[in-house]
Amino acid sequence: MKHMDARFTLRQLNYFIAVVEAGTLRAAAQRLNISQSALSEGLSELEQDLQVRLLIRQRARGVTLTNVGRELLEYARAIMHSTDLLQTAATGCERTLAGTMVIGCYITLAPFVIPPLLARLRARHPNLRIEIREGAADEIQTELQQGRCECAFLYDFDVGVGIQSEALYRTKPHVLLPGRHKLAKQSAIDLRVLAGEPLILFDLPPSSRNIQKLFDEAGATPNIYIRSKNFELVRSLVGRGLGYALLIQRPPIDKSYEGCRVVIREIKRVASEVSVVLAYTNDNARSYRLLALREASQLSFRGASGSSTR
Repeated sequence: MKHMDARFTLRQLNYFIAVVEAGTLRAAAQRLNISQSALSEGLSELEQDLQVRLLIRQRARGVTLTNVGRELLEYARAIMHSTDLLQTAATGCERTLAGTMVIGCYITLAPFVIPPLLARLRARHPNLRIEIREGAADEIQTELQQGRCECAFLYDFDVGVGIQSEALYRTKPHVLLPGRHKLAKQSAIDLRVLAGEPLILFDLPPSSRNIQKLFDEAGATPNIYIRSKNFELVRSLVGRGLGYALLIQRPPIDKSYEGCRVVIREIKRVASEVSVVLAYTNDNARSYRLLALREASQLSFRGASGSSTR
C-alpha cells in the first residue's frame, strides 16, 4: 500500500496545539519562546499544506477553531503524543525519560500528593520536566479527556466515564473546629449536633457534593454561612471562630495561616471513606512516562492513610 508523504511538520502541529490551548497568538508565542510573526507564519504554512482553514483569528477575541480545525485538533494531539512515545521508547533502554509531562491535580490534593511524588520522580528521571495543572475535579477531568493532561490525581468519587483510576490511599472526611470550640475536647462529633451552627463550606466541586452526602448520611441539614473555593481561607475562617468546616485533607499543623489554633475531630456514625486515585485515559495507559509515574506513586504512597505523606 502506497503512503502519501506528509507535507506538514511536527513543529507546525505543535504551534497549532499551543495556540488553541493558549487562546491567543501572543500567549502561545510566549509559551513557545518564539516571535509572534514566526508562529503566525507556521500556522499559515500548516493551513496551506493541509489546504484547510483551521483557525479564525480575531484581534480582540483571540482565535477560534473552525469546524475542521476542531476535528483535526484531536488528530494533531494524537500525532504529538505518538512522537513522545517514540522518544521515550528510544530512551527507555537507558531507564531515563525526557520531555515535558503534564500532570493534572485536584487543587487541594496538590500540596500533599505532588511534592513527595516529584521528589522521587526527579531522582529517577532528572531530565523529565513536569507541568502541573490544578483546578476543580471536573476541570481536571476535562483536561484529561481532551489530552491536555497525561494523567491526574483526583478523589474516587465522580470520576468520569472513559477514565481509568488506581487507588493510592484511602482517607476519611473530618470536622475542623476552632481551638476553643465547646466540642473541641471530644474525639468524635455527631454532625446532628453541629447542624445548627454556621458551616464554612469548601465549595469547590466535587467537595460540596460530598459534604452534602455526609449530612444526608447523618440525617441532618447544614446551616451554610460562608462558601469559599479556597482551602486555606476555609481553615482561617474556622480558626477565627466564624464556624466549622468538613474537609478531607489533613495538614500536619494545628494552626491557620494567621496562627489561630484549629482542631481536627472524627465524624461519628459516618462510614464514608474516599480514595485518592491516579487517573488516566486508555490512550495513555501504556505510555512510558505514565508507567514511571505509576511506579513513583505506588512507592510514595505505599501504606499511606489520611493525607500526610512523608
